[in-house]
Amino acid sequence: MPPGPPISLQHLSVQYDADCLLTEVGGQTSRRRFSVLRCIEGDSALDEYFIRVGSTIVALLGDNPTQEELQSAMQRLVDLFRALDVPPRHSIQGLWGELFLVSRARNLRLALQAWHAFPEDRYDFSHVNQRLEVKTTATQERTHHFSLGQLVPVAGVTIVIASMFVQRAGNGTSVTELVNDFRNRIADDLNLLARIDQLVSFTLGDGWRTASEDRFDLHVAQTSLAFYEASSVPKPDPIVPPEVTDVHFRSNLSTASPISPASLRELGGLFAAVAP
Repeated sequence: MPPGPPISLQHLSVQYDADCLLTEVGGQTSRRRFSVLRCIEGDSALDEYFIRVGSTIVALLGDNPTQEELQSAMQRLVDLFRALDVPPRHSIQGLWGELFLVSRARNLRLALQAWHAFPEDRYDFSHVNQRLEVKTTATQERTHHFSLGQLVPVAGVTIVIASMFVQRAGNGTSVTELVNDFRNRIADDLNLLARIDQLVSFTLGDGWRTASEDRFDLHVAQTSLAFYEASSVPKPDPIVPPEVTDVHFRSNLSTASPISPASLRELGGLFAAVAP
């Protein structure tokens, strides 16, 4: 497979099969051909992002990648940088809530593997026949936005809602800090690292800088976290006319009874992994 054409984005360039002059520490020089990645006109935050995601993708390639594997990896990096120029697909508050739940999971790898592949997926977490949706609110009322499709029973599938209060706090924890904690704990799993980078980038889009700037109170989230069976969430009649689709609504869970931590653990799998 021949080398691909050069790629030039606002803050990233990729050049394949470049003729490079290398100078070693001892002063010896040699000519070799490399693929060259450059972060262009980036500030310290963008430089840090480039090094973090780029190093993971390069490490995944190994020592002797084929040309096809190389170009596929570079395209993955290009997609991450392009994602930084599109509008956010999800709020920073919602993403923080998902990451907070993962951060306290008994089984971190299972929770991360169950995390949705795309921000638009119906549920935030899916594992075998278990579905988990995370809802956050910045108010003092446990009221959340739902789609009717998230709460309609599916044969053989158990659906649970995780609800929490989320408050901004200057001395709180940011998305970046939560992600960095994951990276340290699963440093040996490059595929999971790359998956985290991809989902965070695709979710935040051009609001990616808020990942380190916006901070939320861990204690408030921890003490307010509660889990509910989807069947207990107040909702409209699930039988709607065929002409009516994509029903969305807000529901107050104050009258619903939460699932006890012990009962959640008894369900096993993903639910046991995230149970208090």
